[in-house]
Amino acid sequence: MRLNNFLIKIQNKLNIFFQKHFGRVPGFKLIILALAAMLISSEFYYYISDLGINVFLAFVVTTAVAFLLLFLIYIILRHILVVFRRIKTKNLAIYLIFIAVLYKIYDEALYTIELDKKNIYLGLFIFLIIAVMFAKSLISFSKNKKKSALIFLIPSAVVIAATVYFLFMPGFDNKVIHDLDVDKNKIATRREKYEVAVVDYQGGDCNLTKYASYSGTKKKIRDYYFKRGLNEAKITGRAYLPKGKDNAQVLFIAHGNHRFTTENYLGYDYLGEYLAKRGFAVISVDMNILNGFYKVGLSNENDARAVLLLENISYILDQNNIKKSSFYKKIDKNNIA
Repeated sequence: MRLNNFLIKIQNKLNIFFQKHFGRVPGFKLIILALAAMLISSEFYYYISDLGINVFLAFVVTTAVAFLLLFLIYIILRHILVVFRRIKTKNLAIYLIFIAVLYKIYDEALYTIELDKKNIYLGLFIFLIIAVMFAKSLISFSKNKKKSALIFLIPSAVVIAATVYFLFMPGFDNKVIHDLDVDKNKIATRREKYEVAVVDYQGGDCNLTKYASYSGTKKKIRDYYFKRGLNEAKITGRAYLPKGKDNAQVLFIAHGNHRFTTENYLGYDYLGEYLAKRGFAVISVDMNILNGFYKVGLSNENDARAVLLLENISYILDQNNIKKSSFYKKIDKNNIA
C-alpha cells in the first residue's frame, strides 16, 4: 500500500505541475501520434520512393497514412483499456511480464522460423493461458488439496516440460561445415591488370511456377509491379568482364531477399569491378521477381532461385559460343563458381 500511495503522490504532483505550467492541452495527443507516425514513416517511406516518387513527398504520404492508422488504434485501445481496468492490477502486471519474456524467448530461439505476426501473438496468448492454468492448478493441488486440479495440471505440465526441453536442446548436427584449405589472400593481394567491360544482358523467359507458388492479392500486386508473372521470369543480370581476356574463370552471384523495389543485383558493382580488374568474370543475376516486399513476399521459393540461377548460367554459356555475342569465348566453362 505504501508503494501505491507513493506512486499516486508522484502522479498527482506531475498532474499539478503540468496543469500549472501548461493549463488544459487536449490536443497534445494528436502531436504525440504525429511524432509516432513520423518515426514509423522513417522505416517505410523508401518503399514508395523506390518507385521514383520524390523522397519528401513519399515521407509525407507515409506519415499521413501512419497517423490515420495510429488514430484508429488509439480509439480501439481506449475501449479495450476499459476491460483491462476490471482485471486486478497485480495479475495484469504478471501477465505483461510473462508475455514480454515469452516474446523475447521467441525472438532468440525461433528467429529462423517464418511466422505471421498474428500467429506469433496467438501463440503467446495460448502459452500464457497454459502457464496460468499450470500455476493455478499446481497451487490448487498442492496447497488446497483439490484433486480435480489434476485434470488441468497434468496436460499443462507436459506442455511446460516440452517447452523447457526444447529451449535446452543443443539443436541438430547436419554435418555440412567444411574446413576450406585455401590461401584466403590469394585473390585479395592480386594486382589490378584489366579494364572492366560492364554488360547488361537479357535472355528469354523461364517458368518458375513449379518451384514457387502465390495467389490472390499477393499475385495481383506482384504481377502488376513486374508486368509479368512467375511463368515469365526474365533471364537477366549484369556481367563484369576483364577486357582483352578470354576463357576467364567466372563467378555467378545470386543476391539476397531484399525488397523487390530496388535493383538488388546492382548491389555487387563493387565486387564485380574488383574481381574483373583482377582477371575474373562476374555475373550478378537479377532475382528481383522472387524477392519480398513487406507483406507480399514469397515463401519456400529457394528452389525457384536455384532454377533461375541455372537458367542464367545456361544462357551465358550459350552466348559464350555465339560469335556476335559480347560473351564470345570470354568464359571458361570448366571454371564456374
